[in-house]
Amino acid sequence: MFSNKDYTDEFPHNITVTRSSTTIDKTKYPYTDTTTSITHDLTGFMDTPETSEKESYKNMEKTLSRQLYLPYGSDIKSTDTVTFENVKYRIIGDIEDQGGQHEVIKIPLNRI
Repeated sequence: MFSNKDYTDEFPHNITVTRSSTTIDKTKYPYTDTTTSITHDLTGFMDTPETSEKESYKNMEKTLSRQLYLPYGSDIKSTDTVTFENVKYRIIGDIEDQGGQHEVIKIPLNRI
């Protein structure tokens, strides 16, 4: 996770991160898939992207719905799903160190 600083002013939004993994049991036939999901809560800042950011993603044939800002070092991976206000999003790009100062990460999201 991240340090114990108080981020409530900078990151006022509560989000839920879901991490899913699938295992295949090959000990018997037919093989069976088992998917397990783990959720944890984080505080972040959900932002509406600028038009220029949306255009950049549109040129890459991706739809950018939101930008998520989290404290640097937050427990999130590019394969996770993010839920904010009962709306699910998937990560559509790299998790970027915003400003290169190891303080905030920026994550592009698309609504599922």
